[in-house]
Amino acid sequence: MKQLLIILSLLLLSSPLFGQMIFDPLPSKGFIVQGGGRLTLFLWNKSSGQEWTNFGDEEIQTIYRGMQKGEQPNLYPHGLGIMYNGFIEVGGKILYDKNSILIGEWKNGKIHGQGTLKRGKTVLEGRFKEGKRWNTKLYSIGNLLEKYENGVQVCFGKFSNKKKSTKPVCPKE
Repeated sequence: MKQLLIILSLLLLSSPLFGQMIFDPLPSKGFIVQGGGRLTLFLWNKSSGQEWTNFGDEEIQTIYRGMQKGEQPNLYPHGLGIMYNGFIEVGGKILYDKNSILIGEWKNGKIHGQGTLKRGKTVLEGRFKEGKRWNTKLYSIGNLLEKYENGVQVCFGKFSNKKKSTKPVCPKE
């Protein structure tokens, strides 16, 4: 019986279905496909806007690892994935931000669906729509800093904005 399990394990690990893709969520590894190809995307800021490509520098660029759509070299995030070193500003543009991580759903190169972004002691979580905050809450050390409902900011935290705002202060949760 023990020999049968060993043989079965060897067959499964060496088969084309199970032996081709290895997943390692660390930024230095990513998805590795048999043959050495990387499925890491890098975000470039161009005069025409932001663009994902399959080449770049992990030390100075926002990177994405996860499900993708398109044909090489025009790949873009689509499906579940992880973005490292990037922060989504209110308008939907992704800014470089070392030590941040976003895990979520993507559609046509933009965060779309459920997602959680962690940046130091700050957490942005909720639903995004076409790259923008839709139904999200931004927390810092457990305090609600801002809240969006249907794409509109409905409140802000006492410490999130020093300027006077017409939005009400977010209640404690």
